[in-house]
Amino acid sequence: MDTIQAVTTKWVPRDDQSEAVVFGCTREAAGIFAKPGVGKTAIFLYTLNLLQQHGEAHSAIVIAPLRPLYATWPAEIEKWAFPFTIGVLHGPKKLDVLTGPKKDIYLINPEGVDWLCDRIAAGDMPKWIDTLACDESTKFKNPQAKRFKALKEVLRRFRNRYILTGTPQARSLEDLWSQVFILDGGKRLGAYITHFRRRFMVDAAPRGAAYSDWQPAVGAVERVYELISDLCLTVPSPRTEKPLFNPITVTLPSGAMAEYKRMKRDFYVELRKGTITAANAGAKTMKMRQLTGGFIYDTDGSTHAVHEAKLDAMIDFIEELGDEQLLIAVNFQAEAKAVIARLEKEFKIRAPYFGGGGVSGAAGLEAINEWNAKKLRFIVANPQSAAHGLNLQHGGSNALWYSLTYNWEDWEQFNNRLDRVGQENTVVISVLLADGTIDEQVLDVLDGRGSADKSLFTIMRKHYEQQKASGEEA
Repeated sequence: MDTIQAVTTKWVPRDDQSEAVVFGCTREAAGIFAKPGVGKTAIFLYTLNLLQQHGEAHSAIVIAPLRPLYATWPAEIEKWAFPFTIGVLHGPKKLDVLTGPKKDIYLINPEGVDWLCDRIAAGDMPKWIDTLACDESTKFKNPQAKRFKALKEVLRRFRNRYILTGTPQARSLEDLWSQVFILDGGKRLGAYITHFRRRFMVDAAPRGAAYSDWQPAVGAVERVYELISDLCLTVPSPRTEKPLFNPITVTLPSGAMAEYKRMKRDFYVELRKGTITAANAGAKTMKMRQLTGGFIYDTDGSTHAVHEAKLDAMIDFIEELGDEQLLIAVNFQAEAKAVIARLEKEFKIRAPYFGGGGVSGAAGLEAINEWNAKKLRFIVANPQSAAHGLNLQHGGSNALWYSLTYNWEDWEQFNNRLDRVGQENTVVISVLLADGTIDEQVLDVLDGRGSADKSLFTIMRKHYEQQKASGEEA
């Protein structure tokens, strides 16, 4: 594209984002590597709109995990006023959507790729779909996976191809091969994974072992990066004095949402094990908060699991984050247990918990030291217990609120465990927000209290400056 004209949206790209847009617009295939909160979704949307304006793209297939498919992509399009129509290729009517009226963007999850490729082979995909984007492209990092093999056969069908991820090589240099293949069909890193291994890897398994342990050869990492540098661009996190805020919308399952609405309306829920009631408005609010997190307490203190939507969203976020450290805030014991159990199941890591019944004393100090030495990947903490006293700024720079608190001090002080003197990176505060629930109201309350707190500091500072200028003693 010789010239690039502005897209009329609410989204105004930063310089680094503009660089990524130009990068994507000036080549038929591009990898955009950016950590959560940097804006890679908006970068692609802006790029697609520019390509459409110049007649170099018509409609796009976006492959994204199920939660971002329903929550992130439509929300970003609406938030930034991109002029796109959307078709969701999920559920029993997906063929009707694919073969129906033209859409600008068709959203499909990785599990639906086999179906999509079958439809392409059968001639069902409209000719106007000429662009492919793989959001969280590490879902295709396994070259032996059926979804990658299926997609590999139809890549030529797309004029423009993009991959978006924050962790292109989450576990190994090998992870890059299949993702880059989506872009260039094997031109840079080889047509087959076996060729890639022979060229860039060595088998570190003991001689005679029944398995292989492929590790990068000396200098291989630099050579691979150089080979793909014209095709892939890393968008750095902006260095800002203030933390970046990253809301993550979570859609509750229909059954869980129905029970949530029943509690909100009628002060009770119906579960398999019986009815749980709220005695008053305060108790109802508490139980509504519990339900958004996936559970509810009974009158005897026992807990009942209701859904795992936030746990699933947490895992999606961590996979996008890669190996970076993460501080996770929870507000109920049941949440802490569920989060710790899920982390152990998915990553084989037992995260320390700062809260009631968790680590303390020498064990707590050891966990803090391991975090600051970047040897501990996760910490789970209750803000009431960890809002003060935990100095974690020498470790990671990412916090995730699994659930929110009404307490502004706990919110501010917990975030300050990372955002304090000694932190070398921009802190990113991510929040799981159950769509259409009390989570959104709690965040509004925190925003209001934060504004009041900031106004107080602003007024006090202004008063001090006035006194100083007039020569009065402050």
